[in-house]
Parts: sequence; C-alpha cells; structure tokens
Amino acid sequence: MIIQIAIFGILSILALYGLLKLEKISKKSLMILLTFIILFASIFYFIERENKIYQNNVVRLNLEFTQGKEIMCQEISVNNEKFNISSNSFIAKRNSNLIGTIIPFTNCFQ
Repeated sequence: MIIQIAIFGILSILALYGLLKLEKISKKSLMILLTFIILFASIFYFIERENKIYQNNVVRLNLEFTQGKEIMCQEISVNNEKFNISSNSFIAKRNSNLIGTIIPFTNCFQ
C-alpha cells in the first residue's frame, strides 16, 4: 500500500510540475495543491497503518483462541472452553459462569 501512495504522490507532483512549466497554474495554486496532496497521502497512510495493526491483532487472537491458549481481555481470561468466537468478539458459552458476556476483540489488544 505504501508503494501505491508513493506512486500517486510522484505522479501528482510531476503533473503539477508540468502544469507549472506550461504556465497553466500559478505557484500559489501549486503550493495549495501540493499541501492537499501531502495531507491526503498522510491521512491515507495513517489509516492504512492502523488498519494493518488491527488486522494483525485479529489474526493473532483467532490463532491463539483456536490453539486453546488463554487470552487476557482486560480482567477476563478468555479460552475456547468458556467462550465461542464470533465476528470480532468472544461470546461466553451457556455452560459458563460468564453467560451473556460479550468481549470485543479490541479489549484484548496488547
């Protein structure tokens, strides 16, 4: 994803430089557009990085859960004997003393 951001940035800068050389755009407009390109690329990069961290944590939790490991989610110890796994959350089993408890994966991220 970083490569796509870099390619977009380079192509945008080259296009703006070409417009400046052809005198189709003023220097002030060029600086404003460059600022917006840098701002949008930075926001996009930040969102993608946070999404990748979230995905890695979800994969780790799924793997640990299926392996039968204990996972600490705040003060609650989660394992596959007491909980079922659902879409991005753990749900206590009926035979557990924690019946009705739903723990989102985000409570388990380190």
